[in-house]
Amino acid sequence: MKAQKFSIFVIIVVLLFSLPALAADESEMPGKKIFLKFKCNSCHTVINESITKKASKKKKKKKKKKKKGAGAPDLSGTGANRDMEWLMGYQKKKIKIKGIKHAKKFKGNDDELKAISAWLLSLKEPPKEASK
Repeated sequence: MKAQKFSIFVIIVVLLFSLPALAADESEMPGKKIFLKFKCNSCHTVINESITKKASKKKKKKKKKKKKGAGAPDLSGTGANRDMEWLMGYQKKKIKIKGIKHAKKFKGNDDELKAISAWLLSLKEPPKEASK
């Protein structure tokens, strides 16, 4: 009986110490997961996070003519020169860069928009050169 109680105690202690570590891994970069969930990498890269463009099926089937301002930038250094309000406004197509709004309005909820914006703000370093 004592051994069984001791085993239960050990399991509880181990769980108490390991759960925060597991939760940290799960929520480490929710914005990055949201970036990938909404397929932002169909247009953007984030070289410093090893995120490359993923071609969409539509682009493979049909090539579109490039519009003025086409070519989404790498977002590696976004946090160095933007703030939360600007990022959220741009993703909601309320703010323009050189007279051009973001190509797609963010379709997630407010929490997801805040998370992706916070993640983008954490990206302070300019893009590292891609390995050739």
